[in-house]
Amino acid sequence: MCSVKCRSKEMSVGELIPNKNQSESSKLDRRSILLLKTMLSDNLVDCQQLQEGGTLSNIDGYLELLCEDNTSYGKIVVRVKHLTYPEKDGSVFYPIPMSIYAYAERHKGELVMFIACDDINKKFYWRNIDSIAIEEFKNKSDHIQSSARYYFRDSEKCTESSVVETVNAWRELYNQKMASIQDDKKLAEDFAALQKSYFNIISTQLHGISDSHIVRHQVDEIKEWISNSHGDGDARISLLVGDAGVGKSAVLKEVVDSLNPDTCRSLCIKADAIDDFGNNITLEKMRGVIEFYSIGKKEIFLFIDQIDALSQCMSNDRGHLNVMMTLLSSLENWPNVRAIVSCRNYDLNYDSDLCNLKNKAHLIEIGNLTDNEVAGALEKVEAGLRDKLDDATFRMLKTVQYLNAFCILYKRRSAGLHFGNPIELYDAIWEEYICKSPNHIDSGTLEDTLYLIANSARSAGTLRPILTPATTQKRSFDYMASSGLINIDGNSVSFFHQSFYEYILARQYAYSGKSLVDDFKNDFQGLELRPIVKAVLEYERSHNGVLFVEEVRSILSSESVRFHVKLLAISALASIQEPQLAEMRLIKDFCKKDNRILVYFLRGVQADGWFSTVCNIVKPVLSDLTKDSPICFPLTICLSKFVFDYPEDVYELVNKINDSDTRLFSTAHILSEHNDYGKQCVLDAYREIRPHNRLYSIELIKDALLTNEKFALEEAEVSLVNFFTSKEEKYRNDEYELFEVLFPLLIKKHPKAFLLTISSAIVKIINQSSYDGLYGFSRSKAFDDFSLEDYSKKLLTIYEELLTKFSSDLAIMRPIIDRLMKLRNETSISMAFSAMAANPKAYDELIRQIIADEQSVNMYLASDIEFFYLKMVKSWYLNLDAHDAVMYQKKVLSFKSPIDLYYNRDRRPDYYLCPHLWRSKWDLICNTLPEDGLIPEMKKCSQELLRRFGKRTIVKRPEDRTVVTYYGGGLVSNDTYSRFSLENWLNSFLKLDESRSWRSHDRPFDLEGHADAFEKCVSANPGKFRGFIRDIVSNNDVRPIYKVAGIKGLLAGLEDPLSLWNLAEPYISVEYAKKNSSSFKQIAEYFVKSENPYLDKVIAVAETIAALHSDEHGCFYEDDMKSIERRASKLIERAINSNQGRAVELLIHVCSLPERRSQIYGILSKLQASFSESLKTLPLYLLYVKCAFDESLYFHLMKQLLAGLGPEALFIRADAIQHCIYNKNEVVKEYIDRIEPDPVSHKILAQIYFYGLRDDKTREDCSLRLERILSYNEEDVIVKMIQTAMESFKDSEMREYSAELLRRFSSDDRDSVVKAYCEYCNRLPVEAFGFYCDITKTLPRKKNRMIHDQLEYLQKCISKYPEKCCRFILDQKYSEIEGQWNADNDVVRVLLQIYNKLRENWDDESINEIMDLFDDYIYRGNSVVMDAIGKMN
Repeated sequence: MCSVKCRSKEMSVGELIPNKNQSESSKLDRRSILLLKTMLSDNLVDCQQLQEGGTLSNIDGYLELLCEDNTSYGKIVVRVKHLTYPEKDGSVFYPIPMSIYAYAERHKGELVMFIACDDINKKFYWRNIDSIAIEEFKNKSDHIQSSARYYFRDSEKCTESSVVETVNAWRELYNQKMASIQDDKKLAEDFAALQKSYFNIISTQLHGISDSHIVRHQVDEIKEWISNSHGDGDARISLLVGDAGVGKSAVLKEVVDSLNPDTCRSLCIKADAIDDFGNNITLEKMRGVIEFYSIGKKEIFLFIDQIDALSQCMSNDRGHLNVMMTLLSSLENWPNVRAIVSCRNYDLNYDSDLCNLKNKAHLIEIGNLTDNEVAGALEKVEAGLRDKLDDATFRMLKTVQYLNAFCILYKRRSAGLHFGNPIELYDAIWEEYICKSPNHIDSGTLEDTLYLIANSARSAGTLRPILTPATTQKRSFDYMASSGLINIDGNSVSFFHQSFYEYILARQYAYSGKSLVDDFKNDFQGLELRPIVKAVLEYERSHNGVLFVEEVRSILSSESVRFHVKLLAISALASIQEPQLAEMRLIKDFCKKDNRILVYFLRGVQADGWFSTVCNIVKPVLSDLTKDSPICFPLTICLSKFVFDYPEDVYELVNKINDSDTRLFSTAHILSEHNDYGKQCVLDAYREIRPHNRLYSIELIKDALLTNEKFALEEAEVSLVNFFTSKEEKYRNDEYELFEVLFPLLIKKHPKAFLLTISSAIVKIINQSSYDGLYGFSRSKAFDDFSLEDYSKKLLTIYEELLTKFSSDLAIMRPIIDRLMKLRNETSISMAFSAMAANPKAYDELIRQIIADEQSVNMYLASDIEFFYLKMVKSWYLNLDAHDAVMYQKKVLSFKSPIDLYYNRDRRPDYYLCPHLWRSKWDLICNTLPEDGLIPEMKKCSQELLRRFGKRTIVKRPEDRTVVTYYGGGLVSNDTYSRFSLENWLNSFLKLDESRSWRSHDRPFDLEGHADAFEKCVSANPGKFRGFIRDIVSNNDVRPIYKVAGIKGLLAGLEDPLSLWNLAEPYISVEYAKKNSSSFKQIAEYFVKSENPYLDKVIAVAETIAALHSDEHGCFYEDDMKSIERRASKLIERAINSNQGRAVELLIHVCSLPERRSQIYGILSKLQASFSESLKTLPLYLLYVKCAFDESLYFHLMKQLLAGLGPEALFIRADAIQHCIYNKNEVVKEYIDRIEPDPVSHKILAQIYFYGLRDDKTREDCSLRLERILSYNEEDVIVKMIQTAMESFKDSEMREYSAELLRRFSSDDRDSVVKAYCEYCNRLPVEAFGFYCDITKTLPRKKNRMIHDQLEYLQKCISKYPEKCCRFILDQKYSEIEGQWNADNDVVRVLLQIYNKLRENWDDESINEIMDLFDDYIYRGNSVVMDAIGKMN
C-alpha cells in the first residue's frame, strides 16, 4: 500500500537534475546482467552472486570461476554496465567510472573487472582493473570528472563463440593475482612488525620509576569506542586531542597493548619515527598491510601516534602527512577498518589538512593530569612526596612531561624540590646532570653536546635531527640518553621534550654572548620563532636582568625585527611581577615613541608593580582622551585590572577625562571588573553609570555582594521593582540575569537578608500595580501580566520557598505576615497563608482569628486565595487536639456561603435548581479534613455531598488550572482512560455533552477529545472493545462521533480489517461522505489496501464524491499572490481539505494495486475536466510516485491536467515537467509556452533549461528559452542560476555552460547577486578555485557581503592551491568589511592554515604578506591567533 501524504508545510520543488534518463539506464544495466548470465556457461562460471540492480557499493557482485568438478576456482569482482556507444569500425569504448578504479585500488587482494555489455549484438567487453589500469586512470583524470574513456582491445571482447577463451584468460589473470598476494603478504608482515617496534619504544612509565604507570580515563573511552558496533553513518576515526606533553602517546600504547590479537589486527604508526632513510612510509605499504589483514575479515585498527609530527612547524616536508591523510580519507571503503589518531590541538585546528579530520572523527580530549593522578604518581616515586612539594610545583607537575622531568631530577636529588616554573626545574636538572657529571665525563663536553643537538635541530627544521656523535662525544651521548635527557633512535636524536630544547637554546644565548636579534634579524621571522624568543627572554630575565633589558631594547630598536616579535618582547615585560627600575624606564621610553607599543603594553600588563609606571605614562593624555582614540579601550582594560587594589587612584585617573561620553564608557567597563563597594569612590562611580548601563547592572550587584551586602541588596530590590512596574523596556533586559543568576546566588549565600529584600520589593510592586478585584481584595497587574507570567511565577515560587524556610523565625516572619495581610491583596494574602501553613503551631492564634471571620472566609474561597487558605487550614487542623478538631468540624458543618442559594433559572430538567448549593462547604470538607477521624454528623454530611457532587473535589493552585478539553481534549488523563471499564465508557457517551460542566470552576467538555481518546484505547486493545462497539453502533442514544471513533480504532488495531465491513459499510456511502468526508476517507482507506469484494463499492462512492461540485474554502491573500510556492501550497491545501479532494486522494491510494491503476487513471481522466484548479493538483502531485505511477497512463493524464493549471503546477511537479521537456516534449509544450511569460515561473524554468543544455536533442531549444528568461535580468532568477551553475560545475558535461553563466554576471553589483557568488562558491570543486579567483576579480567588493562560505571553500582549497588562496584572501580586503570583528576570527583560522601550507611550498612574497597580516592581528589581540600561538608554544 502506498501511503501518500501531502501537507502544505511539506511542499517543495521536485528535485531538478541534469538531463539524464535514470530509469532507462537502470533497465539497460539489468538487461546487461541478464546477458552475462545467459552467455557464461554454468560449467565455467557461477553467476548466482551477480545482482540485478546491485545493492553493493560500487560493484554488482561476483563471478565464481569453476573447476572441472564444479568446485570453486576463484572469484572475480565485477561492475557491469550497458554499452552506451556500440562498436564502430572495430573501435569500441566506455567511460569507465572512477568508483571501480577506487574500489580496485583499495581491494588489492581481489581480481576486479569492468564489463560493458552489448545485449543487442550478444557480446560484452571487459577490462581487468589492475595497478596499470589504475595508474592510467590517474594520469587521464583531471580530478573533477568521475570517469575516463577507455578503448577496449580485441582480446577484451567476448562473443558467444569466444566464451571459453575469455574464461581461460580470466583464470590466468586470477592465478597471477594470487601469486602476487603471497609476495605482498610477506612485505606487509615485515612492514607492520617494523612499525610496531617503533611503537613499543613508547614508555607508559615515568622515567626511572618502576610500576609508575598513570591510568588515564581516555584509555577506557577509546576502548569503548572500539567495542561499540559502528554503522555507515558513524565516524571511522577517533581523534585523541591534547596539547604537547599531556600523555597522548602513552594512552595509545596502553590501548594497543590491551587488544586481543585473536579478534582483531592492528597497524601501529609512530609518526615522529618516520623518515626518508631508515623508516620511509608509503601509501602502498600501509594499504598493503590493511589489504593483507582484510583477507582474514577481522576488525582492523590503524593507530597513528603524533600525526602532528608530520605537520610540525619546524618541518617543511609534508609528503608523509599527505600519505597519512590519503589513507585516512579512504577508510570508509574498508568497512572493517577504523583508525585511532593522536594529534596536538594546534595542528588539528590550524593545519589545512589535519583540520579536515575534525568533521569526520570522534573526538576524545586529553588534558593535564588531575590532582589525584599526580598525587598517585608522586606516591610511587616516594611515599609522602606530595606533602613535601609546594602548590606551584605541584601545579606544574600536572603536565606529564614536567612530571617526567621531575622524576629525572629526583633520581639524583631529593631536596630543594620547589620550582616556580619549568626554567627552575630545568636549572636543577642542569646542575645535577651537567654540572655534577660523573668524573669520567667533562661537564664542558656535555654542555657543548647539548648545544650541538639544539643547533642541529634548529638548522634541520626538525626536533629529531639526524646526528651521529663523534668519537669524543659518544660517551656524552650515552650518558645523557641513560639519564633520560635525550632519546636516541637509530641515527636520530631528540630531547625528552620540546621545552627542554628551547631551554637549551635560551641558555646558549645567555652564556655565549650571542645576540638573539643578530642571529635572526636577516632570517624569516615566522610564528614558529616565537617559542624560541620567548624561552630566551624568560631565561635571561630569571638569570641576568641586565642582559634581558638589553635584549628587549635591541628587539624593540631594530628595524629588521618583525612587529609581532616586538610585541612578544612587550608581553615579556608586561608579564613581570616585580619590575626593576631599568625595565620601567625601558617601557616608558618606547611607549612615548610608539603609541602601538603603549597600546599593547596596556593590554598585557597586570602586576601591581607596574601600576605607578602606567599612571605616569597615561596621565598626560587623559584630559584629551576620547572613545575614538586607540589608547582609550586598552587603557580602560588596564585600569580595570588595578581597580580593586587602587580604587581611589584609578577613579581619580578616570575623572581626569574631560569628554563625558568617554568617561562614562571607561567607568562602566572598569566597574564591570571586581570592585570594592565599601569604597565611596566606587559607589559614586556606580551611581553615575547606573542610569546609562542597564545591561551590566546585575553583574555589578553580584560583584557588590562580595564587599557591601547591604548596598547590593538595596540595588537588587530596585531592579526587581523596576522589572515588574516600569513601562520602560530597558528594565526588562535583566530578566535572565535577575532570576537565573542573581536570585539563586542570593538564596544560597544570603537567604535571610534576601527574604527581607524580596518582601519589601513585593509590597512595593503590589502597591504600584494593584487594582480592585471581584471579591473584596485587590489584584496586582504585575502578577496578572501575561508577558511576565513565567517570571511572576518564579518570583512567587522563590518568595514562598523563603517564607517556608524561615517560617519558624517569628522575629522576622511576624512583621512580614502582618504587612502582607494588611495589603488586602490576593497575592500577598496567598503568600501569608502559605507561610503560616509551613508552621501552623507558631501562628495558631492568627489562624483562629482568620477562620472565625466567616465573611472573609467566603471571600477567600471565591478568589484565587482559595488554595492557599485551604492548605493553611488543613495544615493547622492536623496539629489540633481532639477537642479543637471537633470544634472545627462543627464550624464547617454550620458553614454557609452566599452562593448556596444562587438559582439557575434557565436550567435544563436534569440540572439542579441551585447548582452551587453546599459547594463551598464541600470544598472545605474535601480539602481541610482527612477522611478518617470524622464525627458522625460530618460523616453523614460527607456521604450526602459525595452523592450530590459525584466525587471528592481537590482544589488546585490557581496556575495549575488549565482548560485541557479545548487544547488537549479529553475527560481525564491518558493513563486514566486506559483503565476505563466498558461501563465507564458507555456512561460517558450517554451522560456527557459539551454544554455540561464536569469539572469544578465550570470547565467545558470536548466531544472530539473524548472520542479521540476512545479511538486510541480501542486500537490498543481491539479484542476488548469489538463486541462493545457492535452494541453502541446500534444504540441510538450514542452519538455518531463515538461510533465512528470505535470503528476506526478497531480497523487500526485488527490484523484483518475486512472482517469489519458490516460495521464500516454504513459509513462508506455517498450520504455519509458528503457530511463527514474526513471520517469516510479514514475508514475507507482500510478497504483499498488489497483486492477485496468491497473495493468496487469504495471506488464508486469515492468517484461520486469526486464528481460533486467543489466545496473548497479559502482564498489567496495578497502575500500568496507574490509567491509561486505559497500559491502552489495553498492550492494543495484547499484540495486536500475538501470533500472532493479527500475522495480523489482515496482513489489515488487504490493505484497502489497495479491491476486497478488503469481503472483509476480512467476515472480521473474522465472527471478532471470538471475539477477545480486546486483539485487538479492532487493527481498531478500524488500519482508521480513509485507506488502509483504508470508511465503509459500518467503523462496522458498530466497533459489534460496541465491544460487547466497555471505556473503553480511547475512548482508542484517540476521533476515530471522537466522529464517531459527532455523526453516527451509534446506533453508539456503548450503548457510551457503558456506559462513562460509569467515571471513567477522563470526561476524553475531557467534551471530546467540550463540542465537541458547537456543533451544534443534539447540543447538548441533550451538555450534559446534560457537566454530569453535571462534577458529579463530578474534578480531572484540570476541568484538561483548562480547557485545552480556552481553546483553543476563538477559535472564535466555541464562545466562549460556553468563557467559561461558565472562569468556573465560576475560584475553585477546587486546585493543578492554578490551574496550568491560568495554564498554558493562552496559548492564548486577544489579544482575550480583558479576559475573562481578569476571571476571574483570583477565581483564588487560589497562592505556588507557575507564571507563565511567563501572562507569554507578556501579551506578546502588550501592544500592544493596555497599561493592562490593567499593571493585571494589578500585581494578580498576582508578587513574593510562592515563589522570586521565578527569576521576576523574566521579569516585568521584560514590564514593560519594557508601560512602552514606556504611554509611547505615556500613563497617569500606570499608568506611575508601573510606575516604582515599576522603582525596586525596579534597587535589587535585577535583571540584565534593568540590561541594558536599559545598552542604552538
